[in-house]
Amino acid sequence: MPRPHLSKPIDALEHLFAQHQDDPAMLGELLHELDHRSTDRAARLHERTASRLAQLSGDSRDVHSDRQTNTVNDEPVETGDKTEATSESAERERVHQGTGNGRGHRPSSDDDPLPPDDRHLPDIFCRIARPGVAGRPDAFQPNLATDLILNIPANATRIQRFVAALEALVLEMRRDGSGQKRHELENGRLVDRSGQRCIYAFPFVEEATLFEDAEVEVEIEGRRLKGNIVSISEGKLLIALDVEADGSIRRCVLIVDNTILLVALKERLEHAHRGEISIDIAAADAVIDKGTLPRTLDTMAHAPTGLDTAQTAALQYLASHAASFLWGPPGTGKTRTLSALVQAAFDGGKRILICSNTNKAVDQVLLAICKRLPQNHPAMDEGRILRLGDIALTELENYSAFVTAQGILGRRSRDLKQRQAEIEREITRLDAEFKTTSHLLERFTELDQKSEFLSKLRTEADTLASRGKVTVAARDRAEQAAAEYRKELDRVRASGFIRRTFMRSEEAIKRDISRSDREAAEQKQAAEQILSDFRNARIQRDQLASRVEQLNHELRGCDRKQLERTKASFDARRDPLVAELQEIAKKLADLEAAILRDAKVIGATVAKSYLRAKDLGRFDLVIIDEASMVLLPALYFVAGLAKERVVVSGDFRQLPPIVPSRQKAIHDEIGQDAFVVAGVTDRKNPRCTMLNLQHRMTEEICRLISKPMYEGELQTSPEQRIQVRPVRLLAAP
Repeated sequence: MPRPHLSKPIDALEHLFAQHQDDPAMLGELLHELDHRSTDRAARLHERTASRLAQLSGDSRDVHSDRQTNTVNDEPVETGDKTEATSESAERERVHQGTGNGRGHRPSSDDDPLPPDDRHLPDIFCRIARPGVAGRPDAFQPNLATDLILNIPANATRIQRFVAALEALVLEMRRDGSGQKRHELENGRLVDRSGQRCIYAFPFVEEATLFEDAEVEVEIEGRRLKGNIVSISEGKLLIALDVEADGSIRRCVLIVDNTILLVALKERLEHAHRGEISIDIAAADAVIDKGTLPRTLDTMAHAPTGLDTAQTAALQYLASHAASFLWGPPGTGKTRTLSALVQAAFDGGKRILICSNTNKAVDQVLLAICKRLPQNHPAMDEGRILRLGDIALTELENYSAFVTAQGILGRRSRDLKQRQAEIEREITRLDAEFKTTSHLLERFTELDQKSEFLSKLRTEADTLASRGKVTVAARDRAEQAAAEYRKELDRVRASGFIRRTFMRSEEAIKRDISRSDREAAEQKQAAEQILSDFRNARIQRDQLASRVEQLNHELRGCDRKQLERTKASFDARRDPLVAELQEIAKKLADLEAAILRDAKVIGATVAKSYLRAKDLGRFDLVIIDEASMVLLPALYFVAGLAKERVVVSGDFRQLPPIVPSRQKAIHDEIGQDAFVVAGVTDRKNPRCTMLNLQHRMTEEICRLISKPMYEGELQTSPEQRIQVRPVRLLAAP
């Protein structure tokens, strides 16, 4: 609600009350303003205003009591301890009267132009309230619609159910306009032509939901061109457009559909269902099926160092089961445990995928692995650890030469990369040198095209004029025939009986009139359409003739043959450089493919993992971290990439996956996290191991969250049990 009297001092508010004691609307505004003030005079005026309003409305309730209770954010907590409740109420009252002696609180006055000093809050606002304290809103529960029914057969597989839900979600997002993201691009240059498609390179360093082969649109000066992402790496974005725009694109807008990742996930699931992508559907089902018993395997050899007892026990469990859930509350060393598991798997010759919902979560596990290994370790030195995608964690950047494709490629191909940079610089220099010549030749090409089109338009205009004359003549003949038939009809009707026996019948004449009228109408409509087409053709002809004249004027004095000789000379220098650049790119691509093929530990987001499933292949061990936030179909697909072991890691007491839908049917299929779907809701589940020793919080904070959030299982590690200032808690009701 607006505050029209916000700037008025207390004197003005008292004067306002005196003048408008019989105006309920004004008194209501005044009362609303006084609700936000806490000085003695404001409190007294609030009581008088509320009393007057009560008199006008016939309500005699105790407004002073309401003021004391409603102007605070937390209601007084009733407990069995009368002394505590009384002292808290007194302190609250002091706070509202501006006389509280909390830490550094400065009482406000009506003559003070500054607001009360709230930089040092009173104690009452510096306590942690126990869960269940009165006055708090209930947890948010979305009001989901039930009008959508998914078209899912009774015998549908889990993949088919996921596909149906994803299709419905995509349709809902597009219908609701959740739709598109736009990225401004500049300084694009043509780097290759492939048939009817042209590839442009743009500088690009933004965070974006882009991947190779993704369909996009590019808007250039009002035109929209269809295209595909060719690659995105090293601050460069390559886009293939269906139609050539120009040799360079100074500025354009890249338009990306927000649903492309969901569509891609649906397509990958369909490919897996048809056997076009290799995933172990039985293994994926086993991960999220309720009631599935843990399947034990031969334990991987491991010699954990630097782990606490809970982490060591969890590592032993994860290393000996085919599908397991690691429950890791905050500060319990989940990342450290996973890095130890990865090291054990690597030492055992296994191939491992580490994926998560975010780049940062992936980076944290990879960073922990890098810190565990010396740089001369084979996994580091030989480039066996590979980070796919952009690094989000600054500290991991220090290891980029050892864990990114470009870093490993740079160490293996320094000479190739150096030559590539030299060629790109030379091509850029040549393009700048040839820019004027290229521009003029493009204008000559445009002149040729427009001159040819102008000739066609002139021929078309002449043809339309000729057709128009023929059509108008046909219309006139039909109209004249109709007039003659009408005269004949009049003569028949004016004749006597005997004479009419020698004349045509009225019915025959009427048929001829109707036929002639119909033919005249058709010819008239055709003539009007031809006239409209003629006018449009004439307008286009005149506009095109103007542009041709402009181009002729612009190119007057230019020697086209000389320009073409210059272009031939330019091509003779540029084409070998482009060919060499393409050869280097092929060699680098082969090296990069080898890096991916030889990598033993791969870190990527879940999205990157399913997008590149064909390139990545299968893994002995798949680790899905922060799994409670991963969309269920995506987790299912990635789990199916495992040949031996799947570890689903996270904390299901934290955020679930985000599903942007208002439909219950969609949420029922894909809206819950993997822990809930699999029935892993506490550590008693035989497929779950919990890290229950935390190393981050103080003992008091740990106790605060352990019982309501973790059934009292979360404990503080011995080294974390240090003496700190006690945290006072509001009593529970």
